[in-house]
Amino acid sequence: MPKVLFLALPTRFQTGKIKANNFPLMGIAYLISYLKERNIDSRTLDLSLDYGNKEKAVASCINEYKPDIIGLSLFSNIATEGVKIANFIKKNYSMPIVAGGPHISCTKEGFLKKSGVEYGVTKEGERPLYNLVKTLFLENGAEEERKKALYNIKGLIFKDSNGEYVINENDDLIEDIDSIPYPAFYSCEMDNYTDFRNKHLTIITSRGCPYLCSYCAAPLCTGRKFRMRSAKSVVDEMEHWKRYGFKSFGIFDDSFNQDIARAKDICRQILERKLDITFDLYNGMRANRVDEELFSLLKKAGCTFVGFGMESGNEEILKSIGKSLRKEDMVRAVSLANAVGMGSAVNFILGHPHETYETAMDTLNFARSLKCSYVNIYSLVPFPGTKAYETLKKTAKFFYDEDYYLTFFGGYSIEPIFETKELTRKQRIKLYKMGRNICKKRIFQFRFGKVWGSVVYVLLYNDKLFNLAHYIKENTEWLNRIYYKFRKGAK
Repeated sequence: MPKVLFLALPTRFQTGKIKANNFPLMGIAYLISYLKERNIDSRTLDLSLDYGNKEKAVASCINEYKPDIIGLSLFSNIATEGVKIANFIKKNYSMPIVAGGPHISCTKEGFLKKSGVEYGVTKEGERPLYNLVKTLFLENGAEEERKKALYNIKGLIFKDSNGEYVINENDDLIEDIDSIPYPAFYSCEMDNYTDFRNKHLTIITSRGCPYLCSYCAAPLCTGRKFRMRSAKSVVDEMEHWKRYGFKSFGIFDDSFNQDIARAKDICRQILERKLDITFDLYNGMRANRVDEELFSLLKKAGCTFVGFGMESGNEEILKSIGKSLRKEDMVRAVSLANAVGMGSAVNFILGHPHETYETAMDTLNFARSLKCSYVNIYSLVPFPGTKAYETLKKTAKFFYDEDYYLTFFGGYSIEPIFETKELTRKQRIKLYKMGRNICKKRIFQFRFGKVWGSVVYVLLYNDKLFNLAHYIKENTEWLNRIYYKFRKGAK
């Protein structure tokens, strides 16, 4: 029986600093459970954990486990680390590598060209990976027949006999996602993760996003068709993990409340089963798909926080980026959250194509006016494959090449990646600084209360001091514990 070794890479802060993963990568955990259900053995090695020399850790695991194929999961901001690991493996071992994750969905064969990796998988990986393993290792026949079979694997990228890359569209996404087994988190060194120790678990209740926001890569990664798990399946999973001691959940859908009736049903089933859990929705709440009943049910079911994507405070920019939201939608959604005593955050982006200084100021002023708990204001990072990326490549002046800015620039970066004729580099820096200060003040007041939050904001107003304090907190365990103790008590 073939064996698959998955390698997980570290994550990277919006500031650009590499950090350990708080929890096993969900994508890998789903792949392990899917393969296990089909009697294919797999293992994972998370290189963000404390293994010292990463290359030695990889070599030790390969020598001991002897995998037939290696899976590499990639986000764009860590892809350069993926190239290094892939180069090490190709230099010392002969087994093939298959790369997946958002970076491959966005850049297609780009990573394969840079790394020498043999295969890539776009969008969701369960079926393509299983079909690849089956074709390479389980089916009888001559090598030439197996090579021909690769052309029939949806979502697979590979090089043909002429050295040209073949990119098979992944239009065979799993419709019945209730049928996918729960992610195999306990095959992923669970006790080495901070979220495990805090008994917090991340889950998803749907796949796909039907919207075409110009800045967002979600449809490239999970498809445009919205596929949702039944309310029963979602609450069954929560109940399953509660047996292992988990009472806190983070739901990370792209659009949790796309079907508002299902969202309400999830809440009702949590209440009917008396699960006594908490959960948050920092990601994926649509502000135009809410009502009073939904927020009442969310609150009663244990939801502690919701996050909304707004992206601009200017109606013309909202139309140009395809957001399908109005400012009044957001004001109403925040008001409904406040009415039930639920915390909320609203996310904005500065620097969209055709953004001007005036439209950006509309965003900052709207962000200040919202009565939510806090706001996040990011600078635009153009991800390959998005409409914003295609537009800016034609109209903007980039200061950094793609690999560099995807690796070292995040949404919190003050330094602009590009400028346009409508918005200069100097103007962007000024706007980004204003946005960052709005964020810092609001989030400090949320974490520590209005008075102490304002004091902390004044003390850490200087970006160098703020970055230093953040670094010390993240690298000093006892200080980090104190921070979370105090911030959890903030109203």
